[in-house]
Amino acid sequence: MFGLKIPCRGSPEALSFSGRPEDLRSYFDDIIDFCDGFGLSDGLARIKFALKYAPVELVDLWSHLADTRNGDWSYFTSEVVRLYPELEESCRNQFFRLKSALASLDAISVSSLDASCSSFLTRQIKSLPCLVL
Repeated sequence: MFGLKIPCRGSPEALSFSGRPEDLRSYFDDIIDFCDGFGLSDGLARIKFALKYAPVELVDLWSHLADTRNGDWSYFTSEVVRLYPELEESCRNQFFRLKSALASLDAISVSSLDASCSSFLTRQIKSLPCLVL
C-alpha cells in the first residue's frame, strides 16, 4: 500500500475489529497507534487502514463515509460511531448510573466520615488477639 511491510487482513499480526459496537473506540485507537508506528499520521492513511482491517461486510458502508470528506479522520470516526446508536444509549445509561450513585454519596459529611473511621478502627482493635506477656 505504501511500500511498507503491512500485515494482510486476517494474519495473526494484523489489526481486527470484532464487529461489536462497544469495541469500535478501541479499534480506532489501535488504528491510530498502528499508523503512528509506521509514521503515517494523516487522516487518509488512517481511514484506509481502518477500512483494510474492518470486517468485509462493513467496508462498503464505511467507505461511503470516507468519500465524503477528503481524509478527515475525526469526521470519519464520528460518522462511523453514529451508525451505532446503541453506543450512545450505552453511554447515556452509564452516565445516569454514575450520577445516581454519586447522588447517594453526596450526603456524607466530614463528621460522619470521622465517626465511621473511628468505629472501624475500634472494631479492628477489638478483633486483635490479646497478647499476655
